[in-house]
Amino acid sequence: MKIIVTGSLGNISKPLTELLVAQGHAITVISSDPKKHAAIEALGATPAIGSISDVAFLTETFKDADAVYAMIPLSFTEPDLGDYLRRMAQNYAQALKQARTKRVVVMSGWAADLISSENIEPIFDDLSTSLTIMRPAAFYTNFYQSVELIKGKGLIGKFLTLRYSGLWALLTGKTGLLMGNYGGMTGLCSCRRKISPMR
Repeated sequence: MKIIVTGSLGNISKPLTELLVAQGHAITVISSDPKKHAAIEALGATPAIGSISDVAFLTETFKDADAVYAMIPLSFTEPDLGDYLRRMAQNYAQALKQARTKRVVVMSGWAADLISSENIEPIFDDLSTSLTIMRPAAFYTNFYQSVELIKGKGLIGKFLTLRYSGLWALLTGKTGLLMGNYGGMTGLCSCRRKISPMR
């Protein structure tokens, strides 16, 4: 199968690419970083260097693909995370429609059911495709860059508690590095599927 993997060489995309290449699939990996070109090729995949903010680039890359794994990388520079997530999801949805992709796996947010302003899942509901939406658990490796802050004051957990669970949770001691499973699911991910008739 011809499969497009977004997310460059991240926590999911790199091992996914390795697995799919080992199974004999033709894999194209989308990355915004030209420096990743050689590393993608070294995995046996074809690099597609461009931005998920570019619908024309996505549409051209998705053409003739049997399946697309679509994820939106977290941005620490966007002033409004929810707006950024919705824009990128709309770009994906538009490109997937134009390319008439038959099979799509979307990586949603780990708290999409709890934070409606960051839930991008409904944007994909109108696709005429076989669709799987997954919600991952959090990757602690994403916090390596803040390890000194975490060790010194435990601030990351307190900020996330305040953001996602509110002041009362913070004041009553419900803190930690991540609040991803507090009041939610445990395990690696939750999924929902929608299979639409092919057109």
